[in-house]
Parts: sequence; structure tokens; C-alpha cells
Amino acid sequence: MSKWKGLAKGRIEFDENILLEDKIIFMIGRILGIDTEEITTEVQIHQLCDELDLIEIVMSIELQFDMMIPDEDFTTFGTVGGLIKYVNKKKYRNRKIQNLID
Repeated sequence: MSKWKGLAKGRIEFDENILLEDKIIFMIGRILGIDTEEITTEVQIHQLCDELDLIEIVMSIELQFDMMIPDEDFTTFGTVGGLIKYVNKKKYRNRKIQNLID
């Protein structure tokens, strides 16, 4: 059984043991139609995709991780690793806020 269960549109059901980095790299590869082996955290995002692809990647991440990423933040990612750090930080902040509400 594969550790990825991709849905046509919407969220992907990842095995719970998959790291955030691997999830995001898988999503990027799936959207761009490239092998995940070609995607490292050091790769510049603009070398992988054009602006429309980046929008699709960001929208998929927003859906997958239930978050909003403002348009002005798109230019701050730089590398795939920068995008992963951004998502991780945003997830942590959202979790912290949710804990305060609960």
C-alpha cells in the first residue's frame, strides 16, 4: 500500500508519519508533474515553476493545511525550504491561537 493517497481535487490523505517537508515536496512534484527526487529544499521556487504554478501550489497548501497565505507572502519564500519553513511557522502559530481559544 502506498503511503500517499492522492485525491483528484482537495486534500491528500498522507500517512500520519510523513514529515511536513515530504508532504510539501510531494505536493509540488504532483502539481508540476516532476519527480520528487528533483526537488530539494535548496531549489529556488522560481526555477521550478512559473507564477501560475506557484499560485496552484499555494492554493493546494492552503487547502491541505487549512490556512491562508496572503499574496504578498508569495515572494518571501525564495526556496522550497523557505516555503516549508513558512508553512511550519504558520501551522505552529495557528495551533497556538487555537489552543488559546479552547
